Amino acid sequence: MSRLRTLLTINKNGKRVYREYSKSFTFHFMEALYVCHANILTGVPLTGVTDVMGCSRTIDGDSLDTATYTIYAKNTLALDAPSGSGTVHALDGSNRSPWRTQLLSGHQFGIVLGTDATAVTPTDSRLVNQVFHGVGATVADASRESQTLENTDTAPPAIDGSIYGIAFSPARSMYMTRIDFKTFRTGNPGNVTANVVGLTQLGASTITDNTILGTSNVVNANLWGAASPGALATFTFATPVLLQKGFLYFIYINGRTTAGNLTNIRTYNALLYAGGLLSRSGGAGTILTTSGLLSYYPVYDIWGTSPAEMEYGGTSIYGRDTADPNDSFNISRIFRNNSGESIEINECGIYVPVSRYIASVTNWSLNNYVVCAARDVIAPHIDVADGENIEVIYTPSITV
Repeated sequence: MSRLRTLLTINKNGKRVYREYSKSFTFHFMEALYVCHANILTGVPLTGVTDVMGCSRTIDGDSLDTATYTIYAKNTLALDAPSGSGTVHALDGSNRSPWRTQLLSGHQFGIVLGTDATAVTPTDSRLVNQVFHGVGATVADASRESQTLENTDTAPPAIDGSIYGIAFSPARSMYMTRIDFKTFRTGNPGNVTANVVGLTQLGASTITDNTILGTSNVVNANLWGAASPGALATFTFATPVLLQKGFLYFIYINGRTTAGNLTNIRTYNALLYAGGLLSRSGGAGTILTTSGLLSYYPVYDIWGTSPAEMEYGGTSIYGRDTADPNDSFNISRIFRNNSGESIEINECGIYVPVSRYIASVTNWSLNNYVVCAARDVIAPHIDVADGENIEVIYTPSITV
C-alpha cells in the first residue's frame, strides 16, 4: 500500500520543539495542481480561486507558444522563495518585458507563520493572523500612512455610479481601522461608504476584483461642506481590513450618485509617484479609467494596527532522499524575532504563486496572485522570545 504524507518539524534555536504529520493541505493547493497538470488554457480558465488577499481570481496553466515565440515560463507553485526583502519576477507565461512584470517579495510566498489557533478547514485562504516580515514591534491604532499635500480639486466623475479612490500598497502590513478623505460636496450625494477591493488586469485595462474586502460605516455626505477645500471625512471599518505589504489594493468612495449630486476629493496636482487618483464607472469588476487623473493625488490618512514582525529567511528545498520507489525532500524556512517582544506561534503554512495568461496584455501585469497551499495549527503553541530563531520544515514523502 502506498502512503503519501508530509511531516511538519519545528526547531527553536536549533532544538526540535514540534513534530507531527501535517493534515492541512488546502483546496487551493489542489487548484494550483489542477491548472498545471490538466492543461487549463486561457480560453477556459479556472475561476473563483480565492487568494491570500481574499479576492476571487481567475487562473490557468497557459503560456505563450507561437511560431514567433518559444514557451514562456509561469511561476505556478513556486516554493523556493528568497529572503523576506528579496524579490523575483512574477512570471505569468507572457512575453512581457521583465521591467513590466510584477515583482514578488520573498515574504509573500513560501513558508509563513502566524499567531491564531482557529481550527483548520480545507478552504482556508490564508493564515488567520500572519506574522509578517520585518523587525517592527506591535503598533496600536494610529495614523499609519497619509498624503496631506493639496493644491487643487478633482473634477467630479462624469457619469452616475462612478467612484474615486487610490491604488494603495502599504509600507508595512496593517489592519486598517479607518481612512479619512478630504472631501466636499456638490448637491446632496446622500449616504456613501469607503470600500476595499483588489486589482487585476484584462488586456490593456486594469479592473477591480468583484470581491469587496471591506466596507466602512455609512457616512452622510449631505452633511459635508459645499465648497472647497472641504474637510476630512472619516470612514470607519467595524471589522479592520487586512492590507498586506507587497499587495495592491483599491480604496474608493462613491463619486456621483445622481446627476448634480457629487462627492469631491481634495487633491495635490503634481507628480509624486506612479498611480494617483483613479476613477471607475459601473459595478464591481468593471474597467478603471485613469484618463486625465493620474497626476491627481488625493488627500487621505489611513489608520490601523500592526502585529509584531519576524524576519523571513529564504524558503529552501533540499535533502531529497530517493530509494526507489520511495522518495522525500524538505521545504524549510528560518525566521528570526528581532521585534523587541515575544511572539506566540500557533499556526504555519505554505503560500504559492499562481497566475493568469492574457495574450493581449501589453503594459503592466497584474495577473499574478498568491494562494494558501497549506495551513497547520500548532498545539501546544511555541513562544519565540526576542532574539530567538525558529525553523519550520515540511517533509513531503511517498512510501510504497
